[in-house]
Amino acid sequence: MSQAGTNPEDAVAHSRSRRRFKWWKALAFGVVFAGAVAAGLFFERKPIAALLVQAYLLKYGIASSVEFEELSRGGFVAHVRVGPEMPEFSADILDVTLDYDGFLALPQISTVRLVRPVLRASFDGKRFSFGSLQPLVDEALAKQPEGPGPSVTVEQGTLYVATPAGLLQLAVDVSVDKGKLNRLSAALSPVHLRSASLSGEIKDARLAATVTNEKLNGTVSFQIAALSSSASPDMESKDLEGNIDITGAGWRNTNNSLDIAAVKTTLAIKSASLNNSQNSAVQPELKLAVENPRARVSNGTIDVVAPRIVAGLHLAGFQAPEIATARSDAQLVLESVQAHLTGDAGDFAAQHANMTLAVDSFKSTQAKAGNSEIRLDIDALKTSYDGRAFRGSGRAEAATEFRRFSFGPHSVNVLLSTPPRTTRVGNGLIRLPRLQPHCTPVLTPERCAIG
Repeated sequence: MSQAGTNPEDAVAHSRSRRRFKWWKALAFGVVFAGAVAAGLFFERKPIAALLVQAYLLKYGIASSVEFEELSRGGFVAHVRVGPEMPEFSADILDVTLDYDGFLALPQISTVRLVRPVLRASFDGKRFSFGSLQPLVDEALAKQPEGPGPSVTVEQGTLYVATPAGLLQLAVDVSVDKGKLNRLSAALSPVHLRSASLSGEIKDARLAATVTNEKLNGTVSFQIAALSSSASPDMESKDLEGNIDITGAGWRNTNNSLDIAAVKTTLAIKSASLNNSQNSAVQPELKLAVENPRARVSNGTIDVVAPRIVAGLHLAGFQAPEIATARSDAQLVLESVQAHLTGDAGDFAAQHANMTLAVDSFKSTQAKAGNSEIRLDIDALKTSYDGRAFRGSGRAEAATEFRRFSFGPHSVNVLLSTPPRTTRVGNGLIRLPRLQPHCTPVLTPERCAIG
């Protein structure tokens, strides 16, 4: 029975109001708690994200230190150290932007910017190793690429490579746009390299490459103060300089083969001296130019074609055990060149080959001469090498001229020539047809034949 003066309906309403108030308090508490957790996660998202990254790398046994400077849905900026006390990788700034296909979609990396990154690796002569990062590298290389990839920029990077001959340090800057190279530059710091059979003092080495309209233009240059090798054949060179230029190069992968083409490739190398145990050359200078080369690399074979190859060699002087020369210039011109290489064997062919050698003067143990010139023309040149022997053939014409050629008390001008005939080449010796010599005595204008 209800108390006097109390309405039963009011009592029921009051009881329901108290229950609703408890539910609203619980709901409000839940909302406040969730907000506090969300706020805590938001304000502490940087250390939490750092812990997640460190935990991921720890699965591969990789110690790391990550400090986020900025972190949002659109990307992040962080300082990274990966590896032991001397980290294999570190970056003062790792700036990453993210893209989303939809509101609830997983993010995709759009751009990566590395400022003053440092990467340490080693090379034992056969393969590269990245220390504690190797499991992560192996897994990345084993995956098939998905899409073009992000745009990557490396600014003021440093690459250390430990080799058996010494430690290499390179300054690197790279720009890659969705998996395609835009720009690459690398500079090697001065270093003295030494191994069991090789010693070199490198003053400078640089690489610069740019890609425009999917065509690569690149330059490699180097300066070496001293270079020596005790391997066979032994060699020693001073003040060696070189430059390689590639213009308009492009490449394409098709059916397990790599096709490479370029507009022009040039090579220039010179030094103050080049010596070995038996011979010495003063100020040698080599130049090579290959026009419109095309190459295909497939299943261990290399096929090369080029319309024209020009090579030149200049010497200020040359000394051998039985002969010495003053200034000399040699040039080789090859036209319509084809080459097929497999392992240590190969075939080489040229529609036409021309070689000239001009010498200011030379002397040997039995003779000497003033200005002299040798010319050799070969049509339909074909050569092959099977790893043991060298063979070849072609239609050859040769001419040799010696001015003031002296042997004993005699001094004459000599012209040796041969008409075009088929020529065989074997074991490095060219078997020319019988020469037709003629001579002119130096002191008289008459021309005489030498039997």
